[in-house]
Amino acid sequence: MGVNPRFAKLVGGLILAVCTVLAVIGVGTQAGNAQGQPASDRVSTLEQHLGQASQQEMQTGKLQDTPKGRYFTGDSAKKMEELHRQTQQQIDSIIARPESERQGAVEAIRAFAKNPAAEVVYQQTSKMPYGDSIAQVEVYYVGLDQYVVLPDGNKIVQVGERPRPMGVAGKEYDMTPRYDKAQLEQMALAFIKEHAPEVDLSKLNAQFGSKGAVEANNKGGTQNAGTPQDTNYFFRWEDPTPNLTGAPRDVAFIQVGFSIGGTFLSYNNTLTR
Repeated sequence: MGVNPRFAKLVGGLILAVCTVLAVIGVGTQAGNAQGQPASDRVSTLEQHLGQASQQEMQTGKLQDTPKGRYFTGDSAKKMEELHRQTQQQIDSIIARPESERQGAVEAIRAFAKNPAAEVVYQQTSKMPYGDSIAQVEVYYVGLDQYVVLPDGNKIVQVGERPRPMGVAGKEYDMTPRYDKAQLEQMALAFIKEHAPEVDLSKLNAQFGSKGAVEANNKGGTQNAGTPQDTNYFFRWEDPTPNLTGAPRDVAFIQVGFSIGGTFLSYNNTLTR
């Protein structure tokens, strides 16, 4: 019997993220609970319980055969997803920084959103979602938006629409053809100047694209082809520095997206680590 891909993805992602965070923050024999148990041991115990519960459910629960493997279904799927959620929550309580220390991130998000009264809800501590960085990051929700913050300096490195449950309506974006590519590019430049002034775009390679077609530019990259169906534009600048270590890595970049109606879509900055 094959491993349930759905659960394997959940557990694998959880363990990878946790191990990465533990390496970053140096959780070890000196960090423990009131009874002196190291935090790393507490995390390992939770992981083991999750794995054992998965194996038990695979033996006695409801599974469905598909061309891609066996999946939990029905009550078994709900049970394991809830157990995963609870385990992730318990692990987060061990590796996350105290709420008082996260207040700086909350204020940074409110400043970014230009809304001092914004309700900022902490979600979890994880690893940097892009590239080979092992940086620890925190995830927050503000309404339908998700913010990813580097605790060191409370630097916002990612903003976009947050994941939402099936059936829940997402954000609405203005698709009125109000701005052309050149105007949106200027908006992206102003955005980066405001939120990441330390980034020198002149040292990066431009890779501009859109939801529609793209074409090559004269700098060896790509750019929007200006086709009528283009509604979302993404302005991306990539680090040209080669990977000298030989380790797998995504190219570090900074990117801002806007709709043709001028609605902010997303922001990603993997240059800041």
